[in-house]
Order: sequence, then structure tokens, then C-alpha cells
Amino acid sequence: MLILQMPMKPFTEKMPLGAFLLKKGKISEKQLIDAQALQKIEGIKIGAALVKLGYITEDELVQAMSELYGYPVFKMGTNKIDPSVVKLLPADVIKKYKTLPFYREGNIVRVLTTDPANEIALEQLKFFLSGFKIIFYIGKDSDFKNLINQFFGEEETEFSTETVHELVESVSQESFLTEPQEEVITEVNAPIVRLVNQIILNAIFKRASDIHIEPFEDSVYIRYRIDGVLHDILTLPAKLKGALITRIKIMSNLDISEKRLPQDGRIKMKVGKREVDFRVSTLPSIFGEKAVLRILEKGSLQLDLTRLGFEEESLKFFIEALNKPYGMILVTGPTGSGKTTTLYSALMKLNRPEVNIMTVEDPVEYTLPRITQVLVQEEIGRTFAQVLRSFLRQDPDIIMVGEIRDFETAEIAVKAALTGHLVLSTLHTNDAPSTITRLVNMGIEPFFNILFRDFN
Repeated sequence: MLILQMPMKPFTEKMPLGAFLLKKGKISEKQLIDAQALQKIEGIKIGAALVKLGYITEDELVQAMSELYGYPVFKMGTNKIDPSVVKLLPADVIKKYKTLPFYREGNIVRVLTTDPANEIALEQLKFFLSGFKIIFYIGKDSDFKNLINQFFGEEETEFSTETVHELVESVSQESFLTEPQEEVITEVNAPIVRLVNQIILNAIFKRASDIHIEPFEDSVYIRYRIDGVLHDILTLPAKLKGALITRIKIMSNLDISEKRLPQDGRIKMKVGKREVDFRVSTLPSIFGEKAVLRILEKGSLQLDLTRLGFEEESLKFFIEALNKPYGMILVTGPTGSGKTTTLYSALMKLNRPEVNIMTVEDPVEYTLPRITQVLVQEEIGRTFAQVLRSFLRQDPDIIMVGEIRDFETAEIAVKAALTGHLVLSTLHTNDAPSTITRLVNMGIEPFFNILFRDFN
């Protein structure tokens, strides 16, 4: 058995940009405080806030970042741009990491970035461009957007604070707020519909993985999970919470009259040329219902093991384990660390006409070609364990279990691994060694041959 522990993200410290500009005398302390306030309200970078307030120019911002991070400045019209080099990265990666390769000399690639503070993204980029030496250049956000439009068409529209405030004002004047009516909430031009659409589209724009709509006594908070970390995006009046949740429920075909019990649903939307699915969960709290939307964008799913950020030795070890005819591979790690993406990438590598691959998931997050995927529905008795038993009568070669939650599922999965099947799954533990303890505590006999590999 291989236990694969997904890594926590490393962080390094550097002087904040605002403090650097203050130290250099480019801004005053009051201007920094103003920018920090705008940053909180709009969920933007401190540099963008300073530019938006008119305290510094884009050119001054780029020059300051160049001094702080030690990267040269990109100048539109001066630096050569090779369209074939731009294609070294997929469009979704370029947009997600705010980086764009623009010129190549031998094995040296010059890359434009607008966010040098995001060292994690820059490190991840090195895996996408493995084999190349990368020289980063810092450029203006406006130049980056122009290049995006030039090579990939119009970029999605980000939050317009003015528009959102107008929508909030419009919604606040509606008479249905105390008891939202379905016919009003489904009206395409209704302010609440447009407000929810803005929240969703902005989350897609920011490459968020989850949207949290959280009601409290005085406010409703909108938060996005981006690269595994939750960020405050918007604070709305508390009186909007009923209308927001009702709209979300209608979009996901949930019962708008049921407010006492948790509910789960799905939304499918077309954004430009892309189809995006959302897994929706509502939960009653003391201040109203909370909704969480998991964004499942198949087009942005990276199903290539070589592009997931593995170190060379770890990737070799993992692929060796995948090539075994039987056994169990468990992937563990914190929320947002890439467990599901790793499993799906592994399945795509194993997906060949001569093998029968079957998965049992709750929910099925992405559909995969020529792979039998089964959705768990516990309310009708279709549990992980029940489906796994059925799988063993379906002549499988490879089985993927979305999550091992109980002894019965663990026992069947281990027996399947010992009887000629390759089993892949996830388990909720804090680290790789704890996986062994968890399995033993579940009732799995400790004499099974378990090999653990920590990829931290």
C-alpha cells in the first residue's frame, strides 16, 4: 500500500509592498491606510488600490516592485513577444498565475508577471516550464490584460464595485426581502439575480475553488477560497441573506421552503465558451442559511501528472506504484491540496482500452472518458461499501473510492487490493503516518503490508 501525503504550501516572508513604498517615500502613512481600507472592501492587491486611488501611477508601481523583488521591468513595445512562446502555457494557467511567457532563447524563457509577491505561483510555474531556465519580468496589469485579449480574446469582467453597490441598493429597495418570492427571484433582470451572477462570475475570474455565502447578525459575508486560502471579498447587508440563499436554491433545484435541514444540489452554467459546474451545499445556522458553492471547471482541470508540481523523484516513485498490477494507493492532505486532481490525473494515466476502471464518488466532481463512475446516494442505500461490493462482480482492474469513511468500506477496499485489483482512494488524516493509525483504528488488521511515502 502506498500512502501519498499532499504537501502543505510553503510561505516565505518579504517586506510588504506597502511598507516598501512608505519607506521609499513614495506614499504617506495616511495614503497607505486609505489603500488598505480599499483593499479590504474590494479584495484587490495593495498596489492596485494605490493606483486606483491615484496615489501612485502604474509605472511607479512596477518600478517599485522591480526594486523590491529584483526582477527587470517589462516594457510593451520594447520587449519582443513571440506568439509561439506564449503557447508554452495553457490559457487557464496564464490567467490563473498572472504570468505569460513571451520570448525564448535556447532553454531560457522570459516570463511576464504582474504578481511577483505570489512566490508559490511562480514556483508552480517552474514545473509547467520544466527544462527551461526562467527569467521573470515585472509588468503593468494593463499591459498583461492587453496581451491576454490579444492572444486569448476578451478577459472576463471582474467585480465593478460601483455596479455591485448599485445592485445592492436596488435589492435593498425590493419589497420581497422579508419573504423572497420565487417568481421575483427567477426574473432574469431582477437585481438579486444580477448580484448573484456577479458574485459567481467574479469567483470564476479569480480562479476560486469555493464561494462561501455566510450570514451573521449584522452582515452577510462573501468569501472565496483561492489557492487553498479563504479571502473576504464582499460584505452585504444582513437583510439580503434570504434573497441570496433563495436565488442559489432556485439555481440548484433545491426546496426554497425547507430552511431547517441541510440540502445539496448542483448548478450548471455556461460562461463564455466554457461550461462550469457548481456543487452546492446549504446549512442552517443561528443567523440563517449558509451556502457553499464548490466550483468544478473541467476545462481548468490539469490531468497531467507531470504538471502537478511533483519533484522528479517523487513522481517516479508514484508512477512506479501506479504501474503495479494490484495494491492500494491512498492520497491524504488538507482541503484544497490537490487530492482529487491527483487521483483523476492518475486515472487518466491508467486509462487504456485493455483495463476496466470504475469509481465510486460522493459527488462525481468531473466526468472522465471511458471510466464507469458511480454516485453515492446514501438515502437509497447506495453507499460506498454497497457499490464497492457490486464493483467486485463487474470484473474491474482499477477501482477508485472517493473517500474511505468507515470500517466496512476500508475492509472491502483492502480485500480488493489484495485480490488482484489496484485501488486508489483518499483518507482524511493530518499527515501520512497518521493514515496507518487511522486504518488500524477503523479495524484494519495491522499485519497488512503498508508502505508510506511522505511527499511533504
